Formats: sequence, structure tokens, C-alpha cells
Amino acid sequence: MKRLTLAALLALSACASYEPVRESNFPQLVSGGCMEEGKQTIVTAYVNKAYENTVVLWDGADPSTTMPANLPRAGFGQRLKNMFGDTKNEVAAEQLNQVAQQRLPVTFTLECQGKNVAPLVRGVSYTDQQGQRVAIAY
Repeated sequence: MKRLTLAALLALSACASYEPVRESNFPQLVSGGCMEEGKQTIVTAYVNKAYENTVVLWDGADPSTTMPANLPRAGFGQRLKNMFGDTKNEVAAEQLNQVAQQRLPVTFTLECQGKNVAPLVRGVSYTDQQGQRVAIAY
């Protein structure tokens, strides 16, 4: 009986702690920051420039309204693959720079890392010029 009660309490606490990811307004995210560590948010923005470890987001109009976001570091397997070809982050950066040239809106799932720290990209999706939905998951 005690095991059943404990299992039920654990299941309830797991359900109670789940919070769906909500979309943020990009200008508000830039001005207010991504403060709460571990909290995830969805934002639609444009890519200003992408690098192997960072992507710079902007609103598409005001060049001063930008926000950096970090791409996850490559794990051991990805670093091993790097010896034989491009890493996932290199390919993603190249793809995102092409999207930047085409000025396509991109939806990012970001995980906040705390005050004054760039958020971590957890997912990227956009619709390409042919109307196909493209996603990059981390």
C-alpha cells in the first residue's frame, strides 16, 4: 500500500510540475531578457547571422533589436564525426545563414539560462521558399 501511495504521489508531482512552452513577443524578450533559468519559450524572429555556436536573432526591422542565442555544444559523437565531416552545428549555421539571406521568419524554442546569459536553442523551424516545413532539433 505504501508503494502504491508513493508512486501515486510521484506521478501527481510530475504532472503538476509540467508547464507547456509559451510563445514570447520578440521585442519584449529582447528588452526583458530570458531571466528564469530552465524556463522555455518560443519566439519568432529573423536570423541576423549564424555561427557554429551562436545565432543572432533580430526583429527584421531595427538592427539594434538583436539577441544572441547559443547552440548546444557538440557531444562526443558529434566531435568524433567532425573528424570526418561537418558537425551538426556547422551545417545548421550554414542553413540558417541561407535563411537569413532569404529573410524568412524562423521559430526558435529557447531555454533560458538565467539573468545576463544568452538562452540555449532547443529547436528551430521555418517554412522554406518552396513551402516545405524545415526543423532542426537539439
